[in-house]
Amino acid sequence: MAMLPFLALGVAALVLSAAGMVAAQNFYTRRSFLAGARANPNFGKGSTSDDGKREIAAFFAHKVAQDPEVAFKAALWFWMNNVKQVLPRGFGATTRAINSGECNGGNAAAMNARAGYYRAYCRQFGVDPGSSLTC
Repeated sequence: MAMLPFLALGVAALVLSAAGMVAAQNFYTRRSFLAGARANPNFGKGSTSDDGKREIAAFFAHKVAQDPEVAFKAALWFWMNNVKQVLPRGFGATTRAINSGECNGGNAAAMNARAGYYRAYCRQFGVDPGSSLTC
């Protein structure tokens, strides 16, 4: 299961329930963070301790954008925990792991464009893209 979609839903619910966001900063005050957490009794209490940590870490997403080392670690963690294991199933499975919103009719145009880019890159490298390119 890709973590970002569940994370986005959890954060969106929490953000919508919290007030006090600093304009144009994507930063939430401690007060609004706590108010939002209180409004969502399941916040930070995902199925595992790691899930709870990821929900809380979503509030510090600016660190990923600002710190190349944190960005690299976050990308590597996501790949190793969500994508690597589906590689044998083809490019479509990686799309589902990374951005499942494109799958099952969610955004067919984006899914087909992604598969087209992949085919083009494979042509440039002279490699076979394989089958199962879409999800």
